[in-house]
Amino acid sequence: MSSDLHHIPPISFVQDSSKLLHTSFGIIGAGKLGTTLALALHQKGLLSWVVVRNPIKRRALRQAFEGVPVYDSIQHVRRKTNVIFLAVGDKEIEQCSIDIARQLCEKLDGTMVIHCSGTLHADTLEACRRWGAEIVAAHPFETFATSNIRALTGIAWGIECDQTSEPMISNIVRMFGGTPVMLSNSTLAQKSLYHISAVIASNYVSSVLSIAKHAAEISNIEPSLFLPPIIRTTVENSILSLVNNGTPPLTGPISRGDVAVIQTHLENLNEYPDLQRQYCYLGLATAEFALQNLLITPELFSVMKTLFLKFLNLRQI
Repeated sequence: MSSDLHHIPPISFVQDSSKLLHTSFGIIGAGKLGTTLALALHQKGLLSWVVVRNPIKRRALRQAFEGVPVYDSIQHVRRKTNVIFLAVGDKEIEQCSIDIARQLCEKLDGTMVIHCSGTLHADTLEACRRWGAEIVAAHPFETFATSNIRALTGIAWGIECDQTSEPMISNIVRMFGGTPVMLSNSTLAQKSLYHISAVIASNYVSSVLSIAKHAAEISNIEPSLFLPPIIRTTVENSILSLVNNGTPPLTGPISRGDVAVIQTHLENLNEYPDLQRQYCYLGLATAEFALQNLLITPELFSVMKTLFLKFLNLRQI
């Protein structure tokens, strides 16, 4: 934790934040995202207080944010702030909103309360709205593996709020160097699908890379030497295609319809059942992708699907 907080170089926010010059912010939660937001706001002199339950994190933040109150619970928050960020887990957001409403009551009138969930709607903060707060769901479409304020720059934020709150939350996002995107009604109607996109783009990619690392290790090659270039090229090609509204390019045995190579791979994985199972699941997904993009025929897809399921079934016997 402390390594994330010390010796952090200042960043230049992309947009002029003069409209928020006298805005005060409170943050509840000090996970990776909460700490990142706190660091960015403290650098701008806008952080009023932080609530952190974990005593180790609390001590680290008190050292990093000299002069800024760091509380152990919402019950210690007394002062009114213009904006409150709830950077807590999804299952805690509604109760956190209730606790804030109970603690601040009429002090919430005119305050903007923001949660950062990618799945929950703004009305999860209804308890705060009853006391006059503006409620907003603002989800940074990014992964925060560490507390790095540079991760806030250049990212989209998916936002749900009333029209009257749009200017303020847009200024906040731009201050962080991000791009505010007001989610459409159709996106909000299936918000889980919006979040699934982020999960696949980040979490599942990490899982795939971990599988590739394991395969490299058992083949006695050095992952740090062999994997970064091919990963970098794949990601760069995929990003380029997305920017141009295209489909990420696919190479390899599935795209070529080379069933013999796939069969050889699977047979050589008999000694590694976990890796074989993972290869089959990824192969099924990749074969579907190849079929959808007309890289293979339905007949070839059927052959590949049968092959992957055969090896999966062998593992279940």
